[in-house]
Amino acid sequence: MNTDPNTQNSTELQTSQGLGNLDKMSPSPYNTPSTGLINGIIKKKITRIGVLKCGLIQSVIGAVMGLIVGVIYFGMFSMGGLLSGISGMEEFGAMGAGIGIGMGVAFLVLIPIFYAIFGFIGGVIIAAVFNLAAGWIGGIDVQLEDA
Repeated sequence: MNTDPNTQNSTELQTSQGLGNLDKMSPSPYNTPSTGLINGIIKKKITRIGVLKCGLIQSVIGAVMGLIVGVIYFGMFSMGGLLSGISGMEEFGAMGAGIGIGMGVAFLVLIPIFYAIFGFIGGVIIAAVFNLAAGWIGGIDVQLEDA
């Protein structure tokens, strides 16, 4: 048996590394340890994350979460404003209703924007710290299966 891994075929290489008897499988370039595919399981390592892409993804997630929170605040402030409008307090009734609904609309618009901005900043920081730590430690091992 040839000991140079560059000249061995995949069956010899996998058998010599103790990966089992592969007589039942036909040799394939997709079943070699160099691709990480063994019995349909792919082992890979995440060593770097795109900083801007991570920031953009976090921004979208933040905007969606901000929209959910904004809808909740819109409901609370609008309901509070409407209740103050019908409470019978003549001097504050109409003004309270307008302020409540106005604040509800402001929260509905502003909260998703702020969540998106801070989500982007947080995503960029997280990706940069991950890239730095992965350079020291070596990344995260991930195991994937063929579908």
